[in-house]
Amino acid sequence: YLLFEIGQWLDMLQDWLNRSFWMTVGSLVFIPTNSQVLQKRVGYRDVFRYDSRLKTAFLISWSPYQTEDVSLGDLKAIYELYEYWCFFQLRKSVLSISFHEDSRESNFYKKSESGLNIRLRKGTGSKIEFTGTIADRKMRINLYYNRRFRNTSQKDKGTYSVACQPDYSISFILIDDEVQTDLGQVHFDAKYKYDVDITEVALATISTTTDLMKMHAYKDAIRNTIGSYVLFPGTRGRLYQESDPVIPSIGSFTLKPSTLISDIEAIAEFLNHVCVRLISNYLEMI
Repeated sequence: YLLFEIGQWLDMLQDWLNRSFWMTVGSLVFIPTNSQVLQKRVGYRDVFRYDSRLKTAFLISWSPYQTEDVSLGDLKAIYELYEYWCFFQLRKSVLSISFHEDSRESNFYKKSESGLNIRLRKGTGSKIEFTGTIADRKMRINLYYNRRFRNTSQKDKGTYSVACQPDYSISFILIDDEVQTDLGQVHFDAKYKYDVDITEVALATISTTTDLMKMHAYKDAIRNTIGSYVLFPGTRGRLYQESDPVIPSIGSFTLKPSTLISDIEAIAEFLNHVCVRLISNYLEMI
């Protein structure tokens, strides 16, 4: 997917470079970095600033272990941008199944005199809370970013082994006469990578086996978990159920800009099925 997008950009740049205007432009051999025009004049200073940032970015290693300490203004590793982007697409998926966001209980943004400040940071457990009605039952859904689950002996909390920290977690809570019952939770990880399935007549891009195995780890280690799934920019998602048509399960969902509407619809439909199944299971137990 990334190589395809880069190819499109290269074709566009080549088209621009083939125009006659560039035939009269020579090669740049010296940049007057102390020029007041470059530093202060509108337009010039913007191009100069972005050019400097881009060159600086190429001098720094973008490994997962270093990006937390790198400060380059607006520049971030693409897999990190994809991770942030997927959070907001999950938010859209929940809203599309007739849930409403409760801004009073959400902590991922803060209103100030200067506008809206997004506080979506790793390790802080940012949360959005939603309320809605499914199958005539009132429910609350909590969407967490980077929530950490620690080892604990408490029933239905944390993990029974090592700590886990999925990119996103969604908890489902039934509200019945003001009594709140935790029905379960699912987890998602954003992975900006894929494998190619050569067994298909038309090549399909699928989630990697390594990432799917990590979903098994989340599902097994984190208590009260009913499913874990990969979000990736591929062409074919996969769902592996234990027995029920929806949950418990692990798998993957495609999520990319070129097929965004259908991808969000697929995730929303899945979340709606999860809600219905959880309510049905709960009613059978009481």
